[in-house]
Parts: sequence; C-alpha cells; structure tokens
Amino acid sequence: MNYNAPWSNLKNAAIAITMAPVCVSWPILVFLCGMALLFLLTAAIFRCTHAAHGKLLKRFCRSKEIPPSKIAASVSSFQHTETENDTAKLLLLRHVNHRISSYLKMAWPDAKWEWCTNEPEALALTGGIGRIRIWGIPDFDYADILVDRQANITCDLIKPVPLAVKPAETPQQKEPAPEKKSANPQIWYELQGRKILEPLVTDLNSRGYNQLMLGEDGSAYVEEGGKKVTKGHFDHFPKKSSWPRLVQVLEGNGLAAKVTTNDILISW
Repeated sequence: MNYNAPWSNLKNAAIAITMAPVCVSWPILVFLCGMALLFLLTAAIFRCTHAAHGKLLKRFCRSKEIPPSKIAASVSSFQHTETENDTAKLLLLRHVNHRISSYLKMAWPDAKWEWCTNEPEALALTGGIGRIRIWGIPDFDYADILVDRQANITCDLIKPVPLAVKPAETPQQKEPAPEKKSANPQIWYELQGRKILEPLVTDLNSRGYNQLMLGEDGSAYVEEGGKKVTKGHFDHFPKKSSWPRLVQVLEGNGLAAKVTTNDILISW
C-alpha cells in the first residue's frame, strides 16, 4: 500500500491503519483508532438528528396546511361582508336623499334634483359638502348640501351668474315677468334667514342695540339719529302677505317680532 497517498477521511485512515505494519508504535495506533470511532459516532448521530428534524419539519408543515374548504369559506365571508357594507352605504344614501327631497318639497312641491358630486355615498357616510342639480325651483339651478357630523343637513341654493353681460333689451322686447311665488317663511328662514339674522342680532346686541327692522325689499336696518342705516340684506325675502307667518317663525326662534306698516320690527 502506498502510505503517501492522500486520505479523504478518517474512515479510510482507520482501514489503512489496520493494514499497516506492526512496526507502527502502539500509542499512535490507539489514537488513530479512537479518532476513527469518534468520526463514525458523530456521523451516526448527525444522520439520526437530521432524520428526526426532517420528520418534525414535515409534521409541522402538515399541521399548518389550510383545507381548501376553509379557504373557500373565508373568501365567501369576505365577499359577504363587502356586500353588506355596500348595502349599508346605499341605504344610508337613500335616507339622506329622502331628507333632502322633503326639505325642498316643503317650499317647492315640484322640486326634483340629482347628485352632481361623485360618490355621494361617502358624503352620506362621513359628512361634508356635495352639490346637487335642481329643477322646479324658480331662479335656482344648483344647491350645496352640507351634512355635518351630527347628521344635520343644510341646503344652500345657488344660481349661476354668467360672466358676459347681455345688452339691455328695449321696452318693446321686454315681457312682463311672471309673478314669483312667495317662499315658505319657515323654509326661507332655515335656508337663508337664520345664517344672516342670528350673527347680525348678536353683533348689534354687543354694541348696545335692541331693535332691528326688516323691510319689504329684504333690507335689515336700524335707526341712528333719525336715519335708517342698512346693516344687512336678505335675498328672496317673503312677501308681505306671508309676514304674519314669518313673525311666528321668528318668535319660535327666540326673537320678539311684530308687523308694522312698512316693515317687521324685531327686538330682543
């Protein structure tokens, strides 16, 4: 045997040693045999450990497998939840739609409208401002709808004004304008009157005033040194025939009011 050849591992070394001449010293032979036995024992332990680890890993992987039926049930549950959310949004939007329609039809029975805002469901769910296109309300084409976090709804009517000024028509071309219907005092106050009158009264009261007059043309004024001084103006002010009802509305909102010859006197 060629003793100068390289040995690949200790196992081959142990085999070679057993075939070596007896002249090899006894301590060296014992050392090499021990090393060979240690190598064989380590290899056996490694194989056993590796096999046990493989079985444990396969068992763990099998335990984590999700049955197809469970996966299908989870997908179906998710789709069902998503459908329920869409249905809830649609129901909430329809509720808001009915409230807006009731709000408008109290004053204008022929009013119709549709949303101009994209995804009005989100407006109904989280609140905010959206725009609607309206028909059947004289002088107005749009309205801004405010839904606050307390679920209150406010409607502000809007009339677009063109930038170009039309040339004045001759008297022969003009036709008599149709008589406008008087707005419902309650609706008028909720839509327009309140947001102007309440801040105005608060400001006047802070500066020592205790009276305010509302003229037939919608002007709000006080008397200073015997002169009328305008403090504000109301659009689409109710006609004089509706003033008794308007007085009741004002009194219902904490203001003392009465009809005089040419105006409504408000005091506080």
